[in-house]
Parts: sequence; C-alpha cells; structure tokens
Amino acid sequence: MLDKKISAGLAALKVMEGWGVHTIYGIPSGTLSGLMDAMGHPENNIKFLQVKHEEVAAMAAVMQWKFGGKLGVAVGSGGPGATHLINGLYDAAMDNTPVLAILGSKPVRELNMDSFQELNQNPMYESIAVYNRRVATAEQLPHLVDDAIRTAIAKRGVAVLEVPADFGFSEIDADSIYSSPLYSSGLKYKEYKSAPVDATDIDEAVALLNQA
Repeated sequence: MLDKKISAGLAALKVMEGWGVHTIYGIPSGTLSGLMDAMGHPENNIKFLQVKHEEVAAMAAVMQWKFGGKLGVAVGSGGPGATHLINGLYDAAMDNTPVLAILGSKPVRELNMDSFQELNQNPMYESIAVYNRRVATAEQLPHLVDDAIRTAIAKRGVAVLEVPADFGFSEIDADSIYSSPLYSSGLKYKEYKSAPVDATDIDEAVALLNQA
C-alpha cells in the first residue's frame, strides 16, 4: 500500500466523506477544476449540487447543518465566487453554525501575478472565520481539510480553505491521508465511509479522560 497513489482532490473528498459530508454546493469553475475533476471519480461518493449563485451555495450548506445536523460544504471560484459566498458565511458566523467553504484560486505558478479576477481572498473572511488558510502544497490538502472541519465543528463556526486549482490533480501517497473519524474507526483507504460511533470507543475515551 505504500506505493498506492490518490489524487489530492479525491483524498480531500474522502476526508470530507469520513466526517459525514454528503453534498457540496456551488458552481463549477476553472479555479476549482482539481476538485471538480475528483468529483467525477468512481470512488467519490459525495454529490455536487449546482446552484444559480454562490450565495445560495453558502446558505444551503449552512441550512444543512441547522436542519439536518450534517456538515455542509460550499465552494466558490477564485475572485467573484469567493466574494459571493460572504452573505451565507456571515449567517453561519452570526448563528455559530459549522460550515466549510472552499475557495478556488489560480494555479500556484500564476499566484500574485495580477491574473484575471485574482483577489487576496483570505483577509475578506478574517473577521468571521474560526479557521482561514491557503493550502501551500498538494500534500497538505487532505490534512487541512480534516483540520478545517474539526475546527469548524469544535468552535461552531466558518472554516475557509483557499485551494490553488492545480493541487487537486496532484498525485499523493494514499496512506498519508489522515482523517480523525476514519482513523479512530480503524478504516483505511478504499474503506472510507461514514462510520457510526461505536459505544466501546466512547467507553474507552471516557476511561482515558478519567485517568488524565
């Protein structure tokens, strides 16, 4: 399994799936191409719901948690899409609702070159996000998705990840993926699924806390 490879985009989706994500809301775009390509992979089980406007995507993701208890994910293209998410994400921040927003951006080689529609996006969310980062390497992508979701749920707020478009296509080691709920359940690559909480795991956790 050490030589098993997986695209960083599919790895990110598998991490989301492990946290119970079943739907991503948004509009496809070139700056989200790595993630959108992974959505079409046969091993992906998360559905994509295309909306008319990214504000609707953010609102839908927030409402999903409010009414269904499952974390919602909204995506916005680099530039306009990222700005359109703001109203829905402000709603999440005001109501202390966990949500993950993924912002597209130009490929790494084009960053900071004043490319078409390029914006310095992360500062726009600084006042409302409990987690707000740009992914620096393809290998970081699944790890930061895991970290972002954990933080959004723990702090009941908005987690924002900016992802350069080319990262989703990059091949990374499948065994390097880490996702808290997946590994606590002993699951490995190709076994990713939303696992129910085992009562034995809870008892073991209580015992550890009592001994701490």
